[in-house]
Amino acid sequence: MASTYQIPAFLGIDEGRSENTLEPGWSPEAWNMDTEGGDLAVGKGFAKHIGTEVPDAGEIRRMYLWHDAGTDKFVVIAGNVAYTWNASANPAAWVQIYDFTSHIPVGKTLDGADWDFLESRIGNTDYLIIANGVTQMAKWDGTMSANSATEFGSGEYVFGNGDTPVTVTALTAAFPKATSVVYTESGTVGTFTLTFDSYTYAADQKIAFTVPQVITSSIKTAKVVAGGNTHTLDYVPEWTGGDVAVVKTTSTTDAEVLTDEWGYTDATLSAAIDADWVDWAKGVGVQIGDVTYPISDVDNARTKVTFKDITDKVTFVRHREGARRHLGRGGRIHRAVL
Repeated sequence: MASTYQIPAFLGIDEGRSENTLEPGWSPEAWNMDTEGGDLAVGKGFAKHIGTEVPDAGEIRRMYLWHDAGTDKFVVIAGNVAYTWNASANPAAWVQIYDFTSHIPVGKTLDGADWDFLESRIGNTDYLIIANGVTQMAKWDGTMSANSATEFGSGEYVFGNGDTPVTVTALTAAFPKATSVVYTESGTVGTFTLTFDSYTYAADQKIAFTVPQVITSSIKTAKVVAGGNTHTLDYVPEWTGGDVAVVKTTSTTDAEVLTDEWGYTDATLSAAIDADWVDWAKGVGVQIGDVTYPISDVDNARTKVTFKDITDKVTFVRHREGARRHLGRGGRIHRAVL
């Protein structure tokens, strides 16, 4: 069963801020609570709406009440799993609608502030979008069946053409990215060995790769092996597992760690964006993996989009500097996709 959610102390009601930004001791509203005498108790005349515990060993992190088609749907995040309450079942029960666990990097812990929800409409269907700033988002249409939510991301069409799917059929990369990476440590040296579909060494060539694991504190020298050359990095970076690293090969033996971000310059689509929705498309961009790319231009056929400079793209992952952006309310940024 899910863990009991506890707060260290009840501080009161704060209606001046978004509920997503409140510390656990504050409540945006407390209609069903009684604080007489300084004690916190359920108000007189109120009873539990759902008396059945969530069937998950993980901590309850967020809850959302979705008013959809005249019905109220309760959605709970327990651990890294989304559940909904099916009051129509006999007996009524919690139903798992999506499990994010396998998509979360090992050792990564998400707290209540990481999770958020957004009500949306795609074509003629209402959806609840669930996001956490780390994994691919999920969308749920309210179906009360197990694992009924699906990934929400690249390949979705949201620009006014009903439910017609539009996929990205071709991408132009800004610079090469390794298809696989092996990291080893020997003494105080850590080495990343990269494999590419196609790569030829050139001076001042930028290359990218996904870091498979954290570099331990004992490492004093970091190296990258690419295209038969071993490049010593100018310093040992603070990369962690899942980061996309970018380096520049300054010579056949040396390379610099860059803060640039790897990405694409343009995308070819399988179908045209509706003419009436070109401006909207430019506003929301294209999501590819965990990154949403702002669009700078759409060609006359509306089947090819050019992205703004990749340093302008909006990311939805936690960076080493600690910056995070989440989908949601209260002024937070949300992302849409092609």
